[in-house]
Amino acid sequence: MNTNCLANFKCPQCGSEDPFRVEAYTMIVLEDSGVEDYGPFEWGDDCYASCVSCGHEGIVRDFTAKEYKA
Repeated sequence: MNTNCLANFKCPQCGSEDPFRVEAYTMIVLEDSGVEDYGPFEWGDDCYASCVSCGHEGIVRDFTAKEYKA
C-alpha cells in the first residue's frame, strides 16, 4: 500500500499501485538556451494521469477514488 506521494492511488483498470504518469505544474525560467527548473511540482484532481502498467488513462481523481482506501 502506498503511503507517500501515491497514498490512495490505484489504477481502476488493473489495480496497480505504482507507477503513474501525472500531468504536473511548475514554475520555470525559460531562456533561449534552454529551461531551468525554478519551483516544486504540483498537480490536482483534474490533471491527466495514466497507469504505466496497463496504459489506462484518465484524471488523477479517477485513480484516487474513496473505495481504494484501505
